[in-house]
Amino acid sequence: MNTILDRSDGAEEKQVFEKNMLFATLETSVRHIKLETNKEFLLTDTVGFIDKLPHHLVKAFRSTLEEVTEADLLVHVIDCANPNHEQHRQLTNDILQQIGAEDIPMIYAYNKADLAEVAFPIVQDDTIYMAAKQSGIKELLQLISDHIFQNEKRYEMKFPYSEGQLISYFNEHGRVLSEEYEEDGIRMVVECSEKMARKYEKFEVSPT
Repeated sequence: MNTILDRSDGAEEKQVFEKNMLFATLETSVRHIKLETNKEFLLTDTVGFIDKLPHHLVKAFRSTLEEVTEADLLVHVIDCANPNHEQHRQLTNDILQQIGAEDIPMIYAYNKADLAEVAFPIVQDDTIYMAAKQSGIKELLQLISDHIFQNEKRYEMKFPYSEGQLISYFNEHGRVLSEEYEEDGIRMVVECSEKMARKYEKFEVSPT
């Protein structure tokens, strides 16, 4: 997450605590990520998935993990230098099934490929081998983008000058490809989700 933040913003106060220790992450952290394409999404760092969790911690962890069920996409980060990494992968999948998140699309990010002496960055379908501190973040972000923005389309819309707040909204939440200032308003070609376009369909000229 911190390496992605470095690419997106780099603000020190937005960095999350990072240490190779059990329970380093005890609560979720949510950060706003803006891509080079001007597209944006929220990235959440969850607590780790732990086998045979102490009974007094189960309730607290379960409430935190249940936030996972609201995600559009899961990125399962796996330490591929750990000899038990496939066992860890299966444990996580079992827990996801228990909390009802098994149907959410997932990317498997095999991190620390440099320590495992595995070639990187390599992308195979929804699996990526990477070393976050060295190489692979760009490819990971592309995978994420391909998933969460796959239903976006291009629309041509025309907004009267009195609807300036909508123009700002599309600039912030969509991708504006072109703008033409005409006598009675601004004609824009935008790339956005169908849901977003339908909300303002009265301004649509025609799909492009």
